[in-house]
Amino acid sequence: MVDDSHPFDPWLINFLWYSAAVVLMEIDEEGVVTRANRFSRSLLDENPMGKPLKSLIVDFEHNLDIRHLPADGKTIHQLSFGTGQKLPQTCFMRFLRQGNKTLVIGEVHAEQIEQMRHLLVDTNNRLSNLTRDLHKKNADLERLNEIKNQFLGMAAHDLRNPLGAIMLYSDYMLEHDNDTLADQHAEFLNDIRSLSQFMLELINDLLDISAIEAGHLKLDLEPDDLVPLLKNAVSLHQPLAGKKEMDLKLHLPAETLPVQIDANKIRQVLNNLLSNAIKFSPHGAKIEVQATLTEDEIQVAVVDQGPGVKPEEMLQLFKPFIRLSAQVTGNEKSTGLGLAICNKILTAHKGRIWAENNPDGGARFFIALPILELE
Repeated sequence: MVDDSHPFDPWLINFLWYSAAVVLMEIDEEGVVTRANRFSRSLLDENPMGKPLKSLIVDFEHNLDIRHLPADGKTIHQLSFGTGQKLPQTCFMRFLRQGNKTLVIGEVHAEQIEQMRHLLVDTNNRLSNLTRDLHKKNADLERLNEIKNQFLGMAAHDLRNPLGAIMLYSDYMLEHDNDTLADQHAEFLNDIRSLSQFMLELINDLLDISAIEAGHLKLDLEPDDLVPLLKNAVSLHQPLAGKKEMDLKLHLPAETLPVQIDANKIRQVLNNLLSNAIKFSPHGAKIEVQATLTEDEIQVAVVDQGPGVKPEEMLQLFKPFIRLSAQVTGNEKSTGLGLAICNKILTAHKGRIWAENNPDGGARFFIALPILELE
């Protein structure tokens, strides 16, 4: 052991060079080894002469700078050498500046190393126990999530039929008894019909998201043409756009856009994006559906003149049950699930969905699908 009151004297250093079982090396101002004792060469199983000291040390934190370590001969640094067995050997190192050279003295404290080994084994055991607990909790969470999805599915399914009946009865009364209804009663029936429609949409979305999260999203993939689907979606939403005096246009780059898709699911995506564009754009706005061809995919953009998406909300856009700051412009209602469902459907098709803000206001919602290579 080294005496802290007299860190190094000539006799002691001479003893260390030739006889002691300690690491002793000399490095120059660049940190290159210029001299090494027998124990150092034995420990490293190589001659360290002419090599940077840093190359001999296992730097776990990757920030070791030998030249800037305190070299007063008293400060202890716990460092590890790479030994001949390719295993790190921890030493307690001191550095002593002598002119333009620095002595490097290292001791192997067997008792402290053994304590460290026991501590490492104990830490590893605790980590293994925590890992087992984590696996168990993850399994419990998966089971609870499956129960939650089953409950949502059953509850939503049981609610759908009575809501459908309420909508049917309100439609019938509005159609056949409209002349005999007082204005206030007709307004109540319209509200009942509107709220029932929204609740039915919410239930359908809940059924979709619970099935998707339970891993039950099944696609019936068939070769198809995206052009008729786009035309149908735009045509279907023309009356909704007309109520807000909007100009809804479709731009196609070709007569056919071949894809392999589940047509019903992609129709659901297109309907959701168009419905959102109408809901969040102001009265008299212009909405465009633009299809483009790239080398390996078909991209469709729905361009609106709404408020756009705040940058901090972009990452939340396609997550379920997220309500963003943008507000509808015509008292329409939104379930907050549509974009999350679209994202899952596009991912299952090996496609993509994303959004960008227009420089002059509004947003562009993009979907991309792989092109079907025709033989």
